[in-house]
Amino acid sequence: QNPRYYDPASNTWTSDNAASFADNQVNNMACASLMGPGVPWPRIYCVGGSAAGATTATSAVRMYDPNTHTITALSSDDWPAPASTLPGGFAVVNNKLYILGGFTINVSMSPQIWQFDPYASAGSRWTLKTALVPDPGSGSNGLGYIPTTAVGNYIYTAGGSMWTGSTVADTQIAFRYDPANDVVDDNSVPDLPSPGSAETRALTMNGKVWLMGGGRTAPNPSAEVKQFDPANPSTGWAVVTSFATARRNFPVDVNPASGKIYLAGGYGPTTATDSMEIYTAPQPCGTATRTPTPGRTMTATPNRTGTPMRTGTPRPSVTPCGDCAIEMLAVVTSCYLDGTVHWIAIAHNPDQCMVQAPWRAELQVRNNGGNFRTVRIQYATSNFMPGDTVWDGYFCYHFSSNVRDMRVEVLYEDQAGRVVSPGSNDKVQERGAPANMYSTTPDSGRPVAKNGTGDSPTQCNADMASHPMAPCQSNDSCSPPPSPIPTGVSTRAPILPNR
Repeated sequence: QNPRYYDPASNTWTSDNAASFADNQVNNMACASLMGPGVPWPRIYCVGGSAAGATTATSAVRMYDPNTHTITALSSDDWPAPASTLPGGFAVVNNKLYILGGFTINVSMSPQIWQFDPYASAGSRWTLKTALVPDPGSGSNGLGYIPTTAVGNYIYTAGGSMWTGSTVADTQIAFRYDPANDVVDDNSVPDLPSPGSAETRALTMNGKVWLMGGGRTAPNPSAEVKQFDPANPSTGWAVVTSFATARRNFPVDVNPASGKIYLAGGYGPTTATDSMEIYTAPQPCGTATRTPTPGRTMTATPNRTGTPMRTGTPRPSVTPCGDCAIEMLAVVTSCYLDGTVHWIAIAHNPDQCMVQAPWRAELQVRNNGGNFRTVRIQYATSNFMPGDTVWDGYFCYHFSSNVRDMRVEVLYEDQAGRVVSPGSNDKVQERGAPANMYSTTPDSGRPVAKNGTGDSPTQCNADMASHPMAPCQSNDSCSPPPSPIPTGVSTRAPILPNR
């Protein structure tokens, strides 16, 4: 009944013995990392669950905080699904947890779709949506154990279980759910090849849906990893790799910073296993060019994308693919008329390979000398293509009268041990900074890399701050931006000298 966590650096599992669930109804929970009230870091919210082999299930919502090693029951917001229903598929969009379908044990599947908002008032965090999960017929009344993942603002599914009246069976059904408009689209995703899948998870990697084995209808469970590209739906589902042991009902997730997929345990294939497998994606390398780059510019476009954009021409490789040697070339800030702070950053990836790295931008203030103190943080994990990347954002902050200087610092974080911005993903998020978070980065300059290797760090940890400037004037039209922050306005970059 204790959470366990895996450390990729030491390749070890650890039980959090300080945190314990109140009972053993921890099988088939729907758990997701969400920001919530009270603390500036994400916590893991777990919905429902049952004891292994039991015919009843709990509707409790329990919140696990790895930082404080506590598990708290949100007693005011039990999941309002029918009694003894196990959650179906689940995914997070815009910091809201969606549960699609479910299994009312030994009765039927559920067609319901539920939304959980951690920031809503206690007692009103759950919303039953109008849209319904497709029904495969034969009295199933919906789907359960649905492999589900979010790509952008849509939730994609790949299979799921139906109820035959006496047992569960895999299906080939795949569909897309649009949370913003509460619409289920059964035509945007082709169905899976026979016999389908269920009782596993789907993941998102590089904008594609990855279905991780699973299923129980023969010849399942499967070890195949199938991929679907929402940008090219006509290509259907393709097998891209396989893991060693076919299995179902196993935890699996992807580390967006490293591109590695970790899976462990489950039924492999019919009895419980404690084996673990790690998938490392091949580096998306191309052919290095030795053509000198005369300059790097970027064409302005009006849309906000929230994603760093590639500019310039790839350079000859100077480090092996897989290392991260990103350099910060410039960070600048300015004030908008409404008082918001606008920042622009330029990073250089000298390698011929794309690098996926977590970053953060810190709004920092200084009163009367001394070090700058961080007050707001924006963060995400993004793909940085060979060459230069220009991206930007803005902070809305009402500076107090004793603030004399402000600046923005942009940093890359250790990919194996993010502690300042846990929960970083491909969506830009913003939150307040911890108290007394001071910076030692010089004004408009990057110090020696934190791992002591100078200008070629082997992890993404370069950092640079803009020149200090007077605080932007507060204005009533400056209001907190939405979450996730719509950063990424295309901006024309300055012409940089050849390096």
